[in-house]
Amino acid sequence: MNLQELLGSRVALPAEQQLIPVARLIVNSGEIQRADIFVCTRDLDNATMIDINRAAASGAAAILADCTWSTSIPVVVLPDRETLNRAAARVQPGQPETVAVVTARAERPRWRSLRVKF
Repeated sequence: MNLQELLGSRVALPAEQQLIPVARLIVNSGEIQRADIFVCTRDLDNATMIDINRAAASGAAAILADCTWSTSIPVVVLPDRETLNRAAARVQPGQPETVAVVTARAERPRWRSLRVKF
């Protein structure tokens, strides 16, 4: 799979980034291997220059982020969280259609199921 296939038509990539090979999506910069894509967003608490530089030095092919970064590898700014969710589903197929979610409440936890469609 290449970067354009991963992101689909929601993100218009420059021609030189479209064919970047994608092995895995990784959120921990210490686990990056060659051809991995580093996912760096502020809500994952991994959006630091230390993480960005570690990912680049470890062979990350590109970075998917929620803001721009100055680095030696391509940075793709995602338009929204749904684009990242769809990309993750393409890399990790076979996820269950129903997901159990616990909402935190001091008195009693509530279980809900929701159907995720991609």
